[in-house]
Amino acid sequence: MSGSLENIGWCKPGFEGLYNICIMEEYHTILALGGGGSTKLTNPATGKIVRITNPKYPYEYIRDIEKIIANKAQLVPFQQALLNR
Repeated sequence: MSGSLENIGWCKPGFEGLYNICIMEEYHTILALGGGGSTKLTNPATGKIVRITNPKYPYEYIRDIEKIIANKAQLVPFQQALLNR
């Protein structure tokens, strides 16, 4: 288990969780929805990572839903820039 990385170190041979490895190494974008979610936009070519977090508690989540939606809109140009390189 290299680097004590959470849930990627224990598996049967041949059953490695490549998704978990890529997430821990920060190679992939993650789109998180719901309270307390943390979206991570990752550009593997440059190593640039943008994190967008959602409020944890229902009141703040509901109150700030328009801001949350606007923040998630960053995903589109970020991903388009990756496709156009």
